Amino acid sequence: MNRNYRKKMRQALFIRRFLLIVSLLLMMYFFHLLYNQNKVKADLEKDIITYSKEIDELNATIKILEKDHKRKDSLEYIEKIAREKLGMVKANELIVIDENIDEPHEEEENR
Repeated sequence: MNRNYRKKMRQALFIRRFLLIVSLLLMMYFFHLLYNQNKVKADLEKDIITYSKEIDELNATIKILEKDHKRKDSLEYIEKIAREKLGMVKANELIVIDENIDEPHEEEENR
C-alpha cells in the first residue's frame, strides 16, 4: 500500500508540475500577444494622425481649387493669368527691364 501511495503522489506531483508549466507557457503567450497588439495599435494610431493631416491638406487644396474654378470666368482672374503666365501687359503700360541685373557692376569687374 505504501508503494501505491507513493506512486499516486508522484503522479499527482507530476500532473501539478505539468499544469504549472503549461499555465506559465500560456501566460507568456498571452502577454506576447498583448504586447504585439499594443504595438500594432500604436502604429495604427500614428497612421491615423498622418492620414488625418494629409486629408486636411488635401481639403485645403480642394478649397483653393474650387475658389479658382468659381472665379475662372471673371475678368480679373483672366487678366491675372494673362499677366503672370503669358507675360501680357495692358496697352497703356510701360515695361521697364533692368539689363544690369544679371551682370556685375563695372566697378566690381575692374577689381
